[in-house]
Amino acid sequence: MQPERWRKIEEIYHAALECEESRRPAFLAEACAGDGALREEVESLLAEGFEGARAMGSVGYAQVRAMLAGELPRADLADSIVRATRVFARRQRTWLKHADVIWL
Repeated sequence: MQPERWRKIEEIYHAALECEESRRPAFLAEACAGDGALREEVESLLAEGFEGARAMGSVGYAQVRAMLAGELPRADLADSIVRATRVFARRQRTWLKHADVIWL
């Protein structure tokens, strides 16, 4: 698939996530403009429900989701990811200090 096609799918997918579920069919009909394959691809991604997946709460994904939802300015995205990574590393170091681990 061409990169332009993927960008279009991604753009419509994220816009559809922002729509109320009751408005999604009308939005997709308009956004896909009669391109059945495009609509089918976006609908299959929406059906997967990735926005609720556990991985979407991990470092990096959580910050990007917050930015896409308008909760975090794009200019603050990198700093937010760095801060979350440091917090995660600190928690792991604390946990591993008390763990009985034999390093190889």
